[in-house]
Amino acid sequence: MVALFVRLKLSLLRNRFRQGPAAIGQLIGSSITVAFLAAMIVLVLFAARFAGSPAVATDVLSILQIFQLLGWAVSPLLAFGVDETLDPRRFALLPLTHGTLVRGLFAAALIGVFPIGNAIVLAGGAVAVANPWWTLVLSVPAAAIQLLMCVGLSRAMAATMAGLLRSRRGRDLAVVLGILVVLLPQGLNILVSGAAGGRVDPVNLLTGAANSLRWLPPGALAHVASDAGAGRWGLVALDLLVGLVAVVLLALWWRSALARSLVRPDASTTVRSNRRGALSGLAERLVPGPVGLIAGRDLRLAGRDPIRRMSWATSVVIGIVVPLVPLFSGHSSIGGPYSGWMIALLVGFQATNQFGFDGSGLWQHLVIFGGRAHARAEVLGHAVAVLLPGIPLVLAASVAYPLILGQPGQIPAAIGLLGAIFGGAIAGACVSSVWAPYGMPQSRSSAFASSAPGQGGRAFLTLLISLSIAVVTALPAGILLALGLTVLPALLWAVLVVGVLCGIGAIALGVRVAGDAYAVRGPAILAIVASGDRS
Repeated sequence: MVALFVRLKLSLLRNRFRQGPAAIGQLIGSSITVAFLAAMIVLVLFAARFAGSPAVATDVLSILQIFQLLGWAVSPLLAFGVDETLDPRRFALLPLTHGTLVRGLFAAALIGVFPIGNAIVLAGGAVAVANPWWTLVLSVPAAAIQLLMCVGLSRAMAATMAGLLRSRRGRDLAVVLGILVVLLPQGLNILVSGAAGGRVDPVNLLTGAANSLRWLPPGALAHVASDAGAGRWGLVALDLLVGLVAVVLLALWWRSALARSLVRPDASTTVRSNRRGALSGLAERLVPGPVGLIAGRDLRLAGRDPIRRMSWATSVVIGIVVPLVPLFSGHSSIGGPYSGWMIALLVGFQATNQFGFDGSGLWQHLVIFGGRAHARAEVLGHAVAVLLPGIPLVLAASVAYPLILGQPGQIPAAIGLLGAIFGGAIAGACVSSVWAPYGMPQSRSSAFASSAPGQGGRAFLTLLISLSIAVVTALPAGILLALGLTVLPALLWAVLVVGVLCGIGAIALGVRVAGDAYAVRGPAILAIVASGDRS
């Protein structure tokens, strides 16, 4: 039965080559990326071994294996709706015992690009920490135990959260986790920069972190070779015992969670509340008619759709955090008092691909509207759904960054520049939604699926068009700002007026152009975005 599961997994991988050039390219690209990252990590481990010492390599491997285990732990949350093999409920109706399922799924989980890349890293780590070389006899089995522990934890998490991840609450959790993953490199950057500013030796910092994690299972397995080389056979036995006990406990947890997940009701079928949100109600009151209805609908869906929530949350967090990281690190911010340009641009991008979220349901819109006026109203409604939450965010960023940097006199110019960028991004998003639409996965089981298979190029083109129009819109305000900072300070107030007018004008022109094109190209757009129904 284990061999059957292995053949099924190999069949799934083989079928990827039958899904067209886009799927083949995605598989090849992911394989190259994983191979490159694995090679870089192995090189770092060997550099720590030969440029530093085996002890440094052991410390590096300890930290690496901790992060590796954490990565496998969160992988079900990040890939649940993308990798359907993670869902144990697909086996609920098969006449298989829980033990058979555990063994079969365990073996199948070891097959794939990601597990092979991890195996390469662990094999390189086993060689890097082997000192003397005969300790490879122990470091290689320790690496194998680490890989089994990673797979067991990942599958146990997937089985435990299978019902949760099908629900809206689970997808919200995935959004939060995705944001934390995005912010992790910035947090490490602040930590390392703070350590360097405090004259802390990075090697000592690494050693202290590794020592504090010494007796966690990944840290214990990383020290097997060093303990054997020093003749500490009692510690070697204890290191291996810690790893083996962890694998056994994870297997028992997985088996128990698998048994529960196969009989537990699906949380995604529970009744949801249809209460109207504050912003959606405000949109319908402020802009009555089709514009308000479209805006209110988009705002309601932005709170329910995991893909839209992930996009909004990531844009806001990145737009706020990334400019602040240099400040906490003791450097100048990106853009100085105008650092809010990032959040203005990213929030404006939320108006892109307005029709892709509807998929084949867009035909209802095409049947309802009867001309260019109604088409423009629909495009404007999508834009208003971004303007209502976006304007307070952009204004707050325009005021906050100058105050943080002690330059309150730059607030008027910041409002003008950010307003132009924000308006240009929305205008570009409206135009690109018509001229470069793409399908969105309609399963909505993952917050991280960005486009239908084979349409990643269209998604990139959409952002490129939006960015280009935003830059052109902000150019007059940018020129006045440069003159005001170098020649005539009074021009900073002109930036406020010109920037806001350019932003408003760009939105009006973008809505008009996009609406007229939408009225003509509606059927062609429907044919493109309907591809998302098949993914």
